[in-house]
Order: sequence, then C-alpha cells, then structure tokens
Amino acid sequence: MAITGIEIAAARLFAPIIKELYSGAKGIAEEGFNKWKSEKFPQKLIKKISVADKVKTIWCSDKDISLKDFYYPSKLVINRSSTVIKSINDIGKQNIVVEGIVGQGKSIFLRYLCLQELSGAGSGRIPLFLELRSFSPGKNLKYYLFQALEKLDLKMSDDIFDYLAESGKIVLLLDGFDELNSDLVPDVISEMEFLSEKYESMQIIVTSRPENAIQKSRHFITTKIATLDVTDYSGFLKSLKISPTRRAEILTAIKGSPSNVSALINTPLMLTLLVMVYESEKEIPSELPEFFEKLFHVVFTKHDRLKSGFNREHYSGLSEKKLQILFETFCFMVIQEDFGRNLTSDQFSNAFSLASEYISECLCECESFKKDITKVSCLMLEEGFDTTSFLHKSILEYYAASFIKRASDDVASLYYDSTRKNSARWNQVNLFLQKIDSYRHAKYYLIPCIEEVLKIFDAHIKIKKTYFDNVLKIYPDIAIGYRQLTIDGVENENDYTPQMYGPFVPIDLPIGYLESEIQNAVVNALTESHPEKFRKSEIKERHSLFTLDKGAGERYLLLLKNKENPYDSKSFNRSIEIFINSKKLILNSAQEIVSNEERKKNIFQRAKLK
Repeated sequence: MAITGIEIAAARLFAPIIKELYSGAKGIAEEGFNKWKSEKFPQKLIKKISVADKVKTIWCSDKDISLKDFYYPSKLVINRSSTVIKSINDIGKQNIVVEGIVGQGKSIFLRYLCLQELSGAGSGRIPLFLELRSFSPGKNLKYYLFQALEKLDLKMSDDIFDYLAESGKIVLLLDGFDELNSDLVPDVISEMEFLSEKYESMQIIVTSRPENAIQKSRHFITTKIATLDVTDYSGFLKSLKISPTRRAEILTAIKGSPSNVSALINTPLMLTLLVMVYESEKEIPSELPEFFEKLFHVVFTKHDRLKSGFNREHYSGLSEKKLQILFETFCFMVIQEDFGRNLTSDQFSNAFSLASEYISECLCECESFKKDITKVSCLMLEEGFDTTSFLHKSILEYYAASFIKRASDDVASLYYDSTRKNSARWNQVNLFLQKIDSYRHAKYYLIPCIEEVLKIFDAHIKIKKTYFDNVLKIYPDIAIGYRQLTIDGVENENDYTPQMYGPFVPIDLPIGYLESEIQNAVVNALTESHPEKFRKSEIKERHSLFTLDKGAGERYLLLLKNKENPYDSKSFNRSIEIFINSKKLILNSAQEIVSNEERKKNIFQRAKLK
C-alpha cells in the first residue's frame, strides 16, 4: 500500500520524537530500538498507527471508510459549556474518562484524537490506541500494551516500557471500558491506577458509558461528551455527504415532527438512524423504540429500494418478521451467555442453537441466518477469520429488550426477578424495557428494587438517627484512602487528600441497577462529611485512626468502622437523604404506571361480567 502525502508530512513531524527516544535509550533499552534507526522508519510508524483511521459505520457498513471523510467535531462539557475538541491539547494533561451514552461517538472521538497526534495539531506524542473489548481473561493490560508497542517494531522489555512511559512521549488511548470483560475490571483498574501513579508523565484517556467502575477512581477526571442539539443537525448531516436539498428536507421534517422527538435526537447514532428511517419511510418516529422497530425493516430493504420490482430473497428462507423474532431471541441469548459484542464462530453457533430451541417456528440453518444478518442487513459484521461483531452494542441491547417485550408474563417475571439479582450486563436492556415494556418493568423490576433499597436504609435510621450504620452494614470494610496532594505533577508532602473510596464489595441483594447508584451516593456522602485534607502531622498524631496501605505507595486508609472516625453526621445524612428522596420519586411514578394498568384490567373485567 502506498504512503500518502499526509502520512509523509506526519512522518516528518514525528522524526524528531523518534530520534529523541532512540538517542535517549541506554543499555538494555537501546537494543529494543534497533529498528527505529532507519531513516524511513518514521513513515512506517505513522502507517502502523494510521490503521485507526479506517472504520465501519452504520451509515456505510459494507466497507471501511476513512474517519476524516465523515467526522463531525465532538464537544466535551468543560466548565459547564460545550467545547469543540481539536486535539488532546484542548483537554489538558490529566488522566480522564471520556463519558458518553449509547451512540455518542466515544470510539470515533478517541480515534480522532489518535489521528490528531499524527498532525501538527497534536500534543507531540506517540498514541497507543487499544480496544478494551478485545481483552481476554488471563492477559493483563501490560500484555496488550507490550503487544501494541511490539507492533511498532520495538523489542519489548520492562526496561523499554519504563523508559517510554517516563519519557512523556506516549499517550494511552483506551476505548470502551464498559465493553471490558466484567471479570477483568478490578485488575485493569488496578493496573491503570498503578500506571498513573508510577508514570506521571504518561497520560491515560479512556472512554466509557456512565456508571462504570473507572469513573469512581480518584486517578481520573470524568469529562462528558456534549449531546447534539438542533444547531448541530445541519453540520452533522453535511458530514454524511447528504445533499443540501435533502438536508433541508430532513431538517424541515424534524422541525415538524412531534415535540418530544428532539429529545431523542441527541447523539450521532440517533440522528444517523433517523436519516436512514426517514429515507425509507418518509416520516420521523416520535419515540426511541420506533426507531429500532423501523430500522430492522429499513436495513433489510435499503439495498433494494433503487431496484424497481426487485425483492431480495433471504438466505434463511424466513420472512422478515420471523427473521426479526429469531434475531431478537438470538440477541437475548448472546447477553444471557455473556458473549459480549464480538462473537467467535462457536459462540455464534451456541447462541443460534439456544434461540432456535426457544422458537422452533423460525427454523433455518445457522450459516444462512448469519448471512442474512451480516450480508443483507449488516446489523452484524464478519471481522477476521473467526469473529462476528454487532455493528453497535445498542443494537444487541435493544433487540434483546424486544425479546422480553414479546415474552409471556411468566417469562418476563422470571427475567426481571433474575436481573434484580444480577443486573450489570442487563442495565441498558432494562433502560430500553422501561420504554417499551413500562408496566411489567415497573411492577417486576423498579418497584421491588427501590422498596428493597428503602428497607436497607430504614433499618437503623429510626433508632440511631443516622444512615452511617446502614452504610457500614452494607460495606463493613469501607475506607477512604488519603494520598499526598499533587498539583501540576508536584507532590505536596504536607497535605493528604482523598484518592480512593472502597472497597465496594457486591451486595447480595435483589436491588438491580441501584447497586452502582448506592455506591455513588455513599461516595458523595463521604465527600461531604469527611475532611477534604489532612496534614501529615495530623496523620502521625492520630496514628490509631489511619492504616498505611503498603500495596499502594504512601497511602493512608481511614477505616470508617473506626470509632474515632471524624465525620459530620448531618452532612452525611443530608447527602444520603437526597439519594433516598430521588428514589422515592421514581417509586411513585412506577406505582402510578402499575396502578393505571391495573385499573384498565379492572374495567375490562367488569365489562366481561355484564
């Protein structure tokens, strides 16, 4: 493949960095840089990193396209205002979590930052872009970092990694923390925190959906991607190469659509889906679930719309409706088996077998079904020799939710009951069900979850007038870790500030999605009620209050169960009460949904008796 003019220009910019790193390497580390001696190596390095430029999108799913051909500038919420980010320079030097909801373009944004490092607009560092969804059990973060660096023609060793990390010449871009195998989360967080402590010159940027464990780390600052608003629509549609005439037509349709549709069109994914559906249906659905319902039909017919009288035959021989039912069941089985977004051939076959066993009326061959989903609809893509991936994680989650929506009351009740006890992988599915199966979601999931949580916090408050004992009952070993305050990379040896809250051992109670919310509420309460700073002299004077955490450098743990724990009970109670009151409001709304539905049933029963 030929070297492009852009890559040659980037190589010229990188040549001094490569020379500086090679020249600064000594002893054992120097041997690992042997391949970097060549004058042509900068071009080779740029070409290796530039693979991040090629992606598949739902708009153009049949081939890889260059990010620069469709990228619409992402904005981050900084100081409460939306700021266009052109490079890492606009973010700062701190470690950050780029947080965004489904379809907000987190991965595309991180790839863009990676490519900007290859231009004059970058921060002058070598970017290492890793997709966390590809991590396998048994292999740690360091393994994948070494693997990425070996692809850059380095002969890796601990010495070389230490040298690179301490040089300040590399930046880690870790994509999709929410797609990381759940078994790997604690170890990967521990490694990321270790790297951030040991190599202060190496910046780490990681993307994640909301409410994940990485956002609780005090080593990272969470920054949200700004949502799209009406002022973005025209520019985004232009980035999709939609003609001015058609853009005007779509914008007019959006303006004339039901008022609540604008609240739905707040991410690049949703606006893209809207355009796809509008192109087919010539109307804009008013609710989120309608997008996905119409989408299935659109993707199965989009290739044939321009061919008059042509109706493509499905490989499976199934009708579109039966294919959708089979696909919904397949998606549910994929999540139930915890296969994730990327399926091996065996995993695909297993999920298909379970789906076929559940709905025997939709019989077909596995390979025929796969061809319909990958070659006709493109809702999934075949990647490499043995991997089939969902085009977007939200597709997997919505159609799994749709499976539950179609299920009988008995099956739905079993599902909601089980996800209250093991909800992590089902969180987004349940958010979709809150819209499309609101009655049963409220009755079997929301109400029991919230009532259980309120019962937990009611246990002691009536007796001791504080929620602190409730928290200790839930998390008996919880502590606050105080570490030396660091300002601009310089440690203040006298001031120690909170750097860690935990551990948060999973609660063995049927409280569903509220477990992570309880953790956030506890962290907020501890922040409000405990000193934001201790002097080193105070720590020494009150040695019985603190325990030195030997495994994490000079970090002192303040155990909350210590009777001398200096906390403000009023501030703690006030913070927990805010959380409890917010849940009571949700409970009231859920009870109203159930009450209205039960009332309809009663009216129907009375009519039958007459």
